Amino acid sequence: MSTFTVIIKTQGNVVEMQATPGQSALDVIQDAGLNFSAPCGGNGKCGKCMIYVHESGSSGLRLACRTDVSDQMILELDGPETMMIEEDAVVSSYAPDTGRAGIGVALDIGTTTLACRLFDLDNGQLLESAARVNPQAVWGADVISRIDASVDGKLSQMQDAVLRAVDQMLDELLSKARHKRSEIIDFTIAGNTVMQHIAVGLPPDSIGLNPFIPLSLFGDLRELPDIPCPIWFAPCIASYVGGDITAGMIATDMHKAEYKQVLVDLGTNGELSLGNKDGIIACATAAGPVFEGANIYFGMPALPGAISSAWSEDGHLAFETIGGVAPKGVCGTGLVDIAAYMYKNGIFDATGYLLDAEDCPEHAAWLGVENGLNVFYLTEDKSLYITQRDIRNIQLGKSAVYSGIMVLMDAAGLGLEDIHRLDIAGGFGKHINLESAATLGIIPASWLDRAYAVGNSSVEGASAALLSAAARADMMGLWDLAEYIELSTSARFNEFFIENMMFPEN
Repeated sequence: MSTFTVIIKTQGNVVEMQATPGQSALDVIQDAGLNFSAPCGGNGKCGKCMIYVHESGSSGLRLACRTDVSDQMILELDGPETMMIEEDAVVSSYAPDTGRAGIGVALDIGTTTLACRLFDLDNGQLLESAARVNPQAVWGADVISRIDASVDGKLSQMQDAVLRAVDQMLDELLSKARHKRSEIIDFTIAGNTVMQHIAVGLPPDSIGLNPFIPLSLFGDLRELPDIPCPIWFAPCIASYVGGDITAGMIATDMHKAEYKQVLVDLGTNGELSLGNKDGIIACATAAGPVFEGANIYFGMPALPGAISSAWSEDGHLAFETIGGVAPKGVCGTGLVDIAAYMYKNGIFDATGYLLDAEDCPEHAAWLGVENGLNVFYLTEDKSLYITQRDIRNIQLGKSAVYSGIMVLMDAAGLGLEDIHRLDIAGGFGKHINLESAATLGIIPASWLDRAYAVGNSSVEGASAALLSAAARADMMGLWDLAEYIELSTSARFNEFFIENMMFPEN
């Protein structure tokens, strides 16, 4: 088969790639292993894989997934900006085991981000930490997209991409801490079940098919290239409740609690657990990546220019952006604030219908129609807006999360008043305005006085398992303590989902 050359320009660098007829620009970018976001995985639905293409004397913006490459085509990518990634978390209650001569590494492999910590195992001291975007984003924003990519033969590419990123993070941390890779004697990894499969090169394909059986639930030691010691992978409860959630349970002491508490991980996937020392129930909701800014017309990751929070000021919407620069789009936390503002001000009703300008005179100047859809403008120049479809996607996401909570409550025979603590985990959960979340019905309003943002509980649980043999043993014990409910086959979930599609009364 004939091949030709495609030139990719990114961050001031030039990469030459060999391509074959019929490949898309996105295929070539994936083959090059470059950081690039394609939230829908190349299905032409999200419109966010826009690149600048130079071909045969013509130039212009095109979707990478819908552009067939040709010889000497030049692809210009926006360089990956610094994403705001949450590294901090609630501090685990486990005291570190001391006296081990060497360095330890704790790593969280999230669908969207990676977080890594370097420890001195002699005293348990945190030496350095780092975080970055998971480069697998070029294959899609959620785990289903990654499963589809694996089915399409991209498993080894996805594994190489994440291991290369981890390798770079380790070099960075070791250099800052003035240690050598050979000094690493212990290593723990926590991630959702799909991410852990990809990291070790196991195809996650079966996780995407009923009855959703993974090839491994981990909780064991694995070898990975260029790591001088075996790596302990956190145990998973099921296909969609992985090592990131067992790590979160350990970090928040759910397994030790006297009273009932709930853990909600509001990342790219919505994983939930409820329980205490007497037992835990867990499930995963199909919330989709809406809370990460995907599936939203002007949605974007937590990058400079993303609207990250919003509020009412003098009767109008006010907002701030990451980096304090001109707004380019909306990330998850900003989306929740904006939607809560719109709902409180009657801009859309309890059914999620975004009103026409004549039906909402107080805000008529900010309402309009774009591409046949009602929209709410965010800026005076009307360059950014929230669409009717965005509100529908928020409805789907919020109903999925709240209904998952209700399924757990129903299975445990509990009422809202029986829950003593709500922990919201993940980078999105760390920065979300809890009152806005309650206004939209993402979480119960009656839990606001007992709700806590706990940050990246996955990396904290992985750190606890690295530093404490007791924490690692307790995490393994979650297999006996925790029960999983599969929501895709749950009639009760379907009932709750329909009931909770409406926004709660103001």
